[in-house]
Amino acid sequence: ALQRMCYQLKENQTYFGKRTSRARGGSGGKAIGVRECLWMETILEQLEDPLGSAVTLSKLLSANKQLLRDYATPKLVIRFADLIRQLGPQPRLVKFFESICTVDGEAVMANQEMVLRLTWMRKETRESIFLEVAEMPTDCFTPKSKPFGPVMLPSGQMSNEIPKPSTAHYPNNYIGKGTFKNGFNPVFVKWTGRMDWGKGVDELWYDAKTLDIDVYDTPNGKMARLEDLCWVLNGPELCEPVTGRPWKDFKEEIDKGKKAHKRWETHHQLASYFVGQLTLHCSMVTGRSSSCMTWLEDSFSYTLLASICHNIHLPQQIRAAATDFIRGLYL
Repeated sequence: ALQRMCYQLKENQTYFGKRTSRARGGSGGKAIGVRECLWMETILEQLEDPLGSAVTLSKLLSANKQLLRDYATPKLVIRFADLIRQLGPQPRLVKFFESICTVDGEAVMANQEMVLRLTWMRKETRESIFLEVAEMPTDCFTPKSKPFGPVMLPSGQMSNEIPKPSTAHYPNNYIGKGTFKNGFNPVFVKWTGRMDWGKGVDELWYDAKTLDIDVYDTPNGKMARLEDLCWVLNGPELCEPVTGRPWKDFKEEIDKGKKAHKRWETHHQLASYFVGQLTLHCSMVTGRSSSCMTWLEDSFSYTLLASICHNIHLPQQIRAAATDFIRGLYL
């Protein structure tokens, strides 16, 4: 209800940000009685609640410059990073970082660089809350990757690749031309995981084996194919091409078995979180922040992002997020 009241209404947003009321609260399990507090403070106290406090806060800050100045602080960024470590990869939490990087579509460079500094620059912090991707030549990983099956295109045609245009509508020379002609390298992904993940552990989420995702030995350690992680975002179209199993059979399994259903939910959550990560990175380079661009170029090469955009075995959410990101970072 609060999100609807404040959507694109600056007066309501400002009123909400200044309003106080009497509320009953507590700390460390001890009640502290009734007190007068700002409504924004009440939201901040309930960020762990899955019912919408974090989403409401993100929407308010992304739409109101005054609230953004007052509440988007290093302390709050660190708090959200800690929540990800405690609660796991929840899209609503990574959405907060994105929400403070821009306001009304305009870049807020100070906040972009604050998010960069507090979540990305330190390797230990980055690995604890984000996924890592890398492109690998086919002779750099074992075992040999399984071939993927054809995907149904919007035209109804089944194909393993994007159809080539009937006319050449691109220039003679363009970025990554050699890679495009020779074929993109597969993209791999990894995250810190464990079989018995629980709230408050050091690892980000369940490991690939627990999610029934194949892993490969690479120069960067054990990694999974990005297709194997992300196909769940469009199960009906990508299940059989990526896993080799008909979607109908897979759906029956997850509908009937609690264990299979839980595995599906945790797998889907991690894939959705990765979409949020790509969207965040796009927001960090909106407005061409040189610091953010320099750091992110080291982890996301032009050919890696182009490979994601061009990969027909990835869901549209991933390809669209990569397309926005590559435009902001390189074009």
